[in-house]
Amino acid sequence: KYLRPAKLDDDVVIETRCTELGAASCRMHQIARRGDDTLCEAHLRVGFITLDGRPRRQPAAWRAAFQTFMNEET
Repeated sequence: KYLRPAKLDDDVVIETRCTELGAASCRMHQIARRGDDTLCEAHLRVGFITLDGRPRRQPAAWRAAFQTFMNEET
């Protein structure tokens, strides 16, 4: 969801939180901020697939990394 623009050389921080963790995918919520101003928000679904496009399980290291994003507060 677009709220306001950023300009070249603005310091923008992207906050990411994993909201759902599945075997082959995860859902994330991202917020882009410039200082106290929220610029935009996004809800993403990231999936893992094989070379032929079929779903595959996430590598254990990725799943562990996404788990840390679930436990952090934005």
